[in-house]
Amino acid sequence: MDTPAGLPEWLTGHVKATSTNKDSITVTLCSTTGNDYLEVWYSGKLETSLGSSQPYIVDDGDATFVVCAKDPSTGELFLVFDEAKHGYASLPANQADLAALELTQMALPPVQLLLDLHAHDDDVDMTLSYIDSSGNPITFVGYAS
Repeated sequence: MDTPAGLPEWLTGHVKATSTNKDSITVTLCSTTGNDYLEVWYSGKLETSLGSSQPYIVDDGDATFVVCAKDPSTGELFLVFDEAKHGYASLPANQADLAALELTQMALPPVQLLLDLHAHDDDVDMTLSYIDSSGNPITFVGYAS
């Protein structure tokens, strides 16, 4: 599938399905072989917010956070979000080198990943969710620019 208009170029080749509405686009991510059941790997830390039992990936205070997806069948690892590269305070010197990062696997079986980009004013907000065993989306990264 071609990368939809409005989706960042770093996800070219990693889109299996797309849905759009007035101000947002939601895509199901996949590896370049089309596998949409992916492992979630990250740098940063997991933190729960008040009133929620669901942990979110956040920066660890020393560095910005990175989220990657890995195809368990092929070992292909690809970038989903790098706060330093794609966030509001992006600086080239701070961008992550995936090979140099110490990534941690999120304690999930391979899951379908949904990336939602919502445009408003001159900014884009991003959420990353996975589909749980009951078919419900569970958000684990939320980023407002």
